[in-house]
Amino acid sequence: MRKPFLLKIGAMVMLLAASAVAQDRDRENSQFLPLPAYPRDAAIECIQGEVLARFIVSETFQATQIEIVRSMPENIFEDVVLEALDRWVVNAEPGTEIEELFEFELESCG
Repeated sequence: MRKPFLLKIGAMVMLLAASAVAQDRDRENSQFLPLPAYPRDAAIECIQGEVLARFIVSETFQATQIEIVRSMPENIFEDVVLEALDRWVVNAEPGTEIEELFEFELESCG
């Protein structure tokens, strides 16, 4: 299993920083795009959290057998992570199990 990599996802200004992290990572591994969108209601209510997801790389380099290992708080960020992972192309051997930690933080919420 590959070591989890932390992705920080944020709204507005923080989203640009997250995109830069993903672009650097994309150059290294040709994977991990697109980023999950910050849920609008969570941003308005200043809700922050994280999601740890696990998946297997398919023969076509897609994320398959996606499961949410943990999510804090629950029922806020899981859907956007699943939607993003459904579109990922992963540069890893088929059959590789990968865990990714997505952190959702807002700069203005401290």
